[in-house]
Amino acid sequence: MTSVDSKFAELDELLKKKTIRSREDPRDKSSAEKKITSGLKTIPVLPEIKDESDEKTLTTFWRNLRSFYRSAQGGGIKGSQLFPALLSDYRDMMHVRYDYPVWVPDEAGLAENDAAVLSLTELLNNALKTFAPSAQDAKILKDNIGRLELIVRESIDARAASVVFTDVMWPALQKLETQLKIKGQDGKTFSEDIQKLKSQLPQSGQLLHFSHESPYWLLSAAIRVQFHRSYQKVKEDTVVLRNKLDELLRIENQKTPAANAPETLKGSYGYGASFINFDKFSNVIPESSSEMMMPQRLTRIEKIVTILRNIDSYFKYDSVAVIAENLSGSIAGNWSDLLAHSSILIADKRIISSEAQNAFEMHMKSMSEWLSAFRIARLEVEGKYIPDIHDAYFSNFDWRAFTEDEMALCPPVLLITPVEELIMHNLTEFSRLLASHKPIKTIVIKSDAEIIHSAKSMAQDYFSFPQELGALAVSHRNAYVFQSTTIHPKGLYEGYMKGISGFSPALFYILSPRDESGRNTYVWAGAALESRAFPEFTYDQRRGVQWGSRFNVEKNPQTDQDWPIYELSFITKRDQKSVINVPFSFADFASQDVFFAEHFFDVPPQYWSDDLVLFADYLKMEPTEAYSKIPFVWMVDQQNMLHKVATTHFLVLYGQERLDFWHFIQEFGGINSYHVDRAVEKARQMLLEEKTKEIAGLNEAHNTEIEQVKQSTAREAMEKLSAILLELDSLEVKPAVKISAAVAVTEPVTQKTAEPQAPEAVEEEEPVSTEPWLDTIRCTSCNECINVNPNLFKYNGSKQAYIADAKSGTYAQLVKAAEKCPAKCIHPGIPLNADEEGLDDLIKRAAAFN
Repeated sequence: MTSVDSKFAELDELLKKKTIRSREDPRDKSSAEKKITSGLKTIPVLPEIKDESDEKTLTTFWRNLRSFYRSAQGGGIKGSQLFPALLSDYRDMMHVRYDYPVWVPDEAGLAENDAAVLSLTELLNNALKTFAPSAQDAKILKDNIGRLELIVRESIDARAASVVFTDVMWPALQKLETQLKIKGQDGKTFSEDIQKLKSQLPQSGQLLHFSHESPYWLLSAAIRVQFHRSYQKVKEDTVVLRNKLDELLRIENQKTPAANAPETLKGSYGYGASFINFDKFSNVIPESSSEMMMPQRLTRIEKIVTILRNIDSYFKYDSVAVIAENLSGSIAGNWSDLLAHSSILIADKRIISSEAQNAFEMHMKSMSEWLSAFRIARLEVEGKYIPDIHDAYFSNFDWRAFTEDEMALCPPVLLITPVEELIMHNLTEFSRLLASHKPIKTIVIKSDAEIIHSAKSMAQDYFSFPQELGALAVSHRNAYVFQSTTIHPKGLYEGYMKGISGFSPALFYILSPRDESGRNTYVWAGAALESRAFPEFTYDQRRGVQWGSRFNVEKNPQTDQDWPIYELSFITKRDQKSVINVPFSFADFASQDVFFAEHFFDVPPQYWSDDLVLFADYLKMEPTEAYSKIPFVWMVDQQNMLHKVATTHFLVLYGQERLDFWHFIQEFGGINSYHVDRAVEKARQMLLEEKTKEIAGLNEAHNTEIEQVKQSTAREAMEKLSAILLELDSLEVKPAVKISAAVAVTEPVTQKTAEPQAPEAVEEEEPVSTEPWLDTIRCTSCNECINVNPNLFKYNGSKQAYIADAKSGTYAQLVKAAEKCPAKCIHPGIPLNADEEGLDDLIKRAAAFN
C-alpha cells in the first residue's frame, strides 16, 4: 500500500489522519508530524527467496501442503504472530483518528445542539470554527487538537460503553494545558483559547466509545431525538386545541341558569366582588337566549379535553422495549440505564415475537385513544364533526387508521433479541410478525461469536449455506431492512431514524463484535464489511414502486468488484520498492480470527512457487486448472516481513458462499445485474444490426451508382468510337469518361478545325471494397505496416505484405498503416467493429485509400 491515506477504502474513510502523540515544540507542527509519521508507519518487506531445498524435500513439502488444503490437518497460525498485510498500518488504533468516540445528547443537549450524533473530531472542529475561523486563529490549540483527542481516548474506561462528556473533556483540556507548559504571551493566549473552546463545546451529553453496546446506545439516542422532536410539536398543538375547547365549554357554561347564580357571579369578579350585592345582581340578569349545545357533543368535548389534558401519561415513555431474557448478560450495565426512558419488558426467548405483538396491541390501544381524541378535537374546533359519519369511524379507530405522521409520533415498540435465538426458535413467529405489517422494530445484534458459531455449524456439516436474516426480511417486501456494522456511527444512527419513523415493520441487523480475544474489534468490523463477510444494504419500500429503487448498497467499498482491490507496497531485501494490486477477500478477513487459525499454513519462502495462487484468483479458476494449485493470502509478522499463507478447501467454500451472497446483494442494488447486462448486449446487437444494414444499404446504392456510370460511360465511348470510325462529325457527343489507349491512337489528326472543347475525361471509378485488402504486388517491403501490427500484416514468400487476419487488429491500425504505406497499396475498407471508438474520424481518413 502506498500510504495509510489511500490504502483501505472503508477504513480509510474513518482512519484518515494520524493523531498527535508527542511534540518537541507544540508550536512546531512540522517536526512533530515527521516524528510521528516515521514512528508509526512502515512498509512490509519481501523476504529473500533461497532455493536450497532438494527435489525430494520439495516434493514432500508440497504433498503435505496439498493434504493440509483438503483436510485442514497439520497447519495453524497464532493470531499474535501474523496479521493481514493490507491491514498492517492499523495494528495500533490509538494513534489513528476515526469516528469514535461519538458524542450523543441527553435531554439538555437536545435543546442546545441540532446535531444528534457527532464524532469527537467533528465536535472539536465545529467548536473551533465558531471562535477561530482563520488558519492563524488559536493556532497552538489547533496544532494540538490531535493530542487532545488522544488524551480523551486514553481517559475513557474501556469497560464503560458510555461516559459523561464533561467528566472526560474538562479534565482532558486541563491535562493538555499542563502537558504543554507554554510560557509567556503564547501561554496566556493558549489558556484563553482553551476557555473559548470549553464554552463552545456541549455542556452535557454522553461520549460513546466503540464497543459491543454501541448499537444500543445509538438506538437509544435515535429514539430520544425523534421522540423529543415529535413530542414537543404535538404538545404545542395539543395546548392550542385544549384552550379552544376550554373556551367552547366556558361559553356553553354561561348559557346555563347556574351561570347567573350569586356564588358563580361572585367568583368571576375577583377583587371587585366586595362592592357588589350579587343576590340582587343575579335577579336582574336576563337568562341567555342562546341555543344550548347538544348533550352528546358536550359529553364528547369534555371527554377529549380530559384526555388531552393528560397527554404526559400517554407519552410517559419514548419507547416500549421487549427484550430477550438471555441478552442481559451481553451488556455491561442494566437495560434501564441503556434505554433510560423506555418501558422495558424482559420476555422468554422462545415466545418473544408473540410477546412483542401483545405489547404492541396494548400500546397501540392507548395511542389510538389519544390520537382519536386529538383528531376529534380538531374537528370540533373547526366545526366539522358530523356524528352520523364520525361516531362510527372513531368507535372502530385503531393503529391501522393512523397516518404516517401519526405513527411516527407514537413511541415505537422494540423487539431486541439475539440472531441465533430468532433463527432457531422464533423464525416462524418472526415471519408472521413481519407479514402482519405491525410496525414493530426488531433489533438484532450479531457479534463475532455468532459468525464463529455459523462457521462451526458449516464445518460440522462440511459445508452448509448460512441463513441470512436480512435477506429473509426483505422477502416479506413490506419491511424496512437495514443491515450494517458499527464502524459507521452516524450512518447507523441515520438508519435507525429512517426505520423507526416508518409505518412498517423494521429489522435492524447490526454486526458488533465483542472485545474478548484481544483483537482490534474496530478493524475486525471494518474488515468484515470490506471482505463481504457482512455486507451493508438498506431496503426501504418507501423509496419507490420499482423493486430495484428500494435498495441501497453504496456504503460497501468498490461495489462493482467481487472483492475490493488495494495497492500493497513492499520493499525487497535489496531496498527496491514494488507495488502490487491485492484483493481483500474473505480469507484475509478470516486470518484475523483465532477460530480460523487452523485453516492457515505459513509457507516458508524456499517453497514458494507458481502453484501458490492468490485466494481471490483461485476462486476464479476452473476445477481442471485449480486442482494442482493452492490458494494463499499475504500476511505480515511482527517485523513487518511478508508471508504467503496457504488456506484450506473449507475457506475456499466459505469464500465462494460469501461471494455468492455478495452477487445477490449486487443484483439487488442494480450492480453487475444479469438482466441489465442482457438488455445492454441486446441493445448493442440491435444497434450493430442497424448500422450493418445501413452500411450495406449505402454500399448497394453506391455500387448501383457505379454500375450506372459504367454503363453510361461505355455507351458514350462506343458512340464516340463509331463516330470517329465513320468519320462523322459527331464531336458534340460527350466523350467517354475513360478512353482506351487504342482509340486515342487511331483518332485522325486532321480533326483540328472547328473542334469544340471536350470536357476532361473522368477516370472510371472502381467499386469501394467493404473489407480491408492489400494490393500485394505493389508492396515495397518497407516494414511500415508490419511495425504497426505484426499479427494483422504479414509477409509472403516474396517478402510482400498481405492482410493475415483483419480481426486481429483495430480499424485505427488499418488506417494508420495505409497512411504510412509509401506504395499506397493498403485499403482499409469499412470498420469490422461498429463499437470501436473514433470511427467517424477514421472513416474520413480511410476514404483517401479505399
